Amino acid sequence: MTYIPDSSIWRDAESSALLGSNNTFIRIGIIKRALNEEETGELRYLVEIQDHNKKININCALLRRFGGIYNYEDYVGRGYKYGSKPENTNSYTVRAGDVVLIGQINGQGRDGVILGGLTHPARETTLDVEEGPQYESEFNGINTSINSDGEWTLTFKGQPTNLDALDNEPSAEIPPPEYDTEVGSSFLQFDKTGGFTISDNAASGGVQTIFVDKESGSISLESGEVSLKLEKEPQQVSILSKTIDFTASETVYIKSEGKIYIGSDAAEEPYVLGNQLKEWSTELIKAILAIKYLGNLGAPVTGTLNAAEFSSLISKLDSILSKKVYGE
Repeated sequence: MTYIPDSSIWRDAESSALLGSNNTFIRIGIIKRALNEEETGELRYLVEIQDHNKKININCALLRRFGGIYNYEDYVGRGYKYGSKPENTNSYTVRAGDVVLIGQINGQGRDGVILGGLTHPARETTLDVEEGPQYESEFNGINTSINSDGEWTLTFKGQPTNLDALDNEPSAEIPPPEYDTEVGSSFLQFDKTGGFTISDNAASGGVQTIFVDKESGSISLESGEVSLKLEKEPQQVSILSKTIDFTASETVYIKSEGKIYIGSDAAEEPYVLGNQLKEWSTELIKAILAIKYLGNLGAPVTGTLNAAEFSSLISKLDSILSKKVYGE
């Protein structure tokens, strides 16, 4: 007769060690799928790891920098397209999933946690260590970088035009991203002098830019050939454009402690519109004075117009209208 010991009563050292063993290894894996846990709504990931010659799928949570109710950080990592059949290759270079480093809470495989990401083998870093400490990240076509001078740049590239390549079943090495520069390349930047730039960096038709130059104390706005510049130190505003259109629903006020100069500074006409206004007004007044009025009987009437008053008006025009180009 053969007796089989009840394992709940009779335990041997080997089986007890196997039952209570913990896997304390940190392993490299690749995300296969992201999902929302139905009961808690938490983000979970199906991650494939390699344990010797075996592929093991582990359900993992994601480690965050913040773990509060109001202070948090969420993002969705990328998986890749896989089928029910074994894959032809173990190489990560053909799989679009995020490459991650995982651990197991309490050493239990049912409780995995993604500790962070590793460089995907299909991507090459662009940072040069010889240039010193730098930073770069990219997410859905938004690139953030800080160079060795501490200049921060946020660049909008747009989603890669070959994004669909990441949805293919693993077969060939994943190509680098390609971008539409007609849409992308707009950027924000803080430079090392404290200046701030916003630019659409347009490939055609002229660039549109707002530049706050902290060093020189000026703000420049450009839209192709049109420009507006505000300078703090000389308290000056400069505008360059083909035409300027002012529209007011009620009233426009132009006030100046000095004279208001209007006109051209061309070499052939070194005078301004103020002189022209005076000349035109003077000619108009003379023409009015030359008008002859006829009375009821057809005889000329004299003394109706006061030439002295019109001469006084000409003198007033001479005092208020500018006679030279601004800056002379």
